[in-house]
Amino acid sequence: MYKREYYLKLLREVYYQNSCIKFLYGLRRCGKTVLIRQIEEELLDNGINKEHILFFDFDSLEYENLSNAFDLINYIKNIVQDRDTYYVFLDEIQKIVHFEEVIKTLHFNKQFNLFVSTSSSKDFFSDRTNPFEKNMISLEIQPFSFLEVLDIKKTTKKNYKDLLFSIFEWGTMPARFLFSGEFEKKNYLLDTVDSTLLYEVVSSLKLSDVGALNKILQYMIETEGSSFSATAILEYLKMEGYSVATDTLYKYLNALCSSYLLHKVERYDIENKQTLKTLSKYYIADFGLRKVKANRTLDYSVCFENLIYNELVRKGYFVATGKIGKETISFVATKKDTTKYIECCLSLSKEDVFKIAEKFKTIDDASLKYIITMDESGLPLDDVRCISIFTFLMDADF
Repeated sequence: MYKREYYLKLLREVYYQNSCIKFLYGLRRCGKTVLIRQIEEELLDNGINKEHILFFDFDSLEYENLSNAFDLINYIKNIVQDRDTYYVFLDEIQKIVHFEEVIKTLHFNKQFNLFVSTSSSKDFFSDRTNPFEKNMISLEIQPFSFLEVLDIKKTTKKNYKDLLFSIFEWGTMPARFLFSGEFEKKNYLLDTVDSTLLYEVVSSLKLSDVGALNKILQYMIETEGSSFSATAILEYLKMEGYSVATDTLYKYLNALCSSYLLHKVERYDIENKQTLKTLSKYYIADFGLRKVKANRTLDYSVCFENLIYNELVRKGYFVATGKIGKETISFVATKKDTTKYIECCLSLSKEDVFKIAEKFKTIDDASLKYIITMDESGLPLDDVRCISIFTFLMDADF
């Protein structure tokens, strides 16, 4: 069981803070349950009494009778035998009806230290009215990073590129590394996507026909990184024999994003410093989705851009695409008081680099500007840092 040290390091500071809810969210089967078990193991190693650690996996039939907030709260309270702290792990909490009441009730009782995970219900925790916002550390758990895969595979530097292109093809969902054959890997990935659609999308929308949903997902995967057009996707669906209303399309897209299969990236007007409502882009959570749900040949330039987006999110940035006049910037990445402008180029000539540098010059602020490319050497320019993808992926301080 590979130890997710990156996330554990972020969480260790708040292990013993009852006032802080530890909230982990992300794509189904990305490793949340394993991470929670690793936290539990560390608590036991640090002397916490096993009787004071309560673990609930709501994907398991074992807890099928605890399907609502009232029953779960009473069940937990009946377990408590003293006034010491109880460490409560609520895995896939979205399965509980009115789960918010469970969190609120246990949190306001200072005796409970909460660790919560979900593969859905993102909107509740991102809502500005979220009552737990000031008392919560929230982490999106992603599939393995390039650095983690590097550690697992023990890949040497000369084989970095081969590993990267393997990731573009198969993704980094943790369990896919247990399989060596192409048939087994495809079956695992397909089961992962289909189970996510079934449990987190179909059930929440109460769909009887999943055909249109699958076509929407396929279209979004095949056009990822392109500016979104509702008109274009509705025309595509019509050609495929599906009549879908515009509001239904957006409802499906929101559900796909809430299940973390897709990430919506909004466009930011750099000059006027405002988020725009149109021409957003969508990126996939893991490249394995494309392997089993898309029919088009891999576009490595899009994969490259998607990888950088996912890594920026992992590093804690809020990410948007950039607009400056009639030009575009791949990403505007913001963390606390730091903003970085990033252009993604799988390959580029010297002429391309200088064109990008000219585009950066139209941005009238002192924020750091980067070109990320496959080129190991880079090209030094005034005010623009040209770095390789491997430098970016392996730099914890980026």
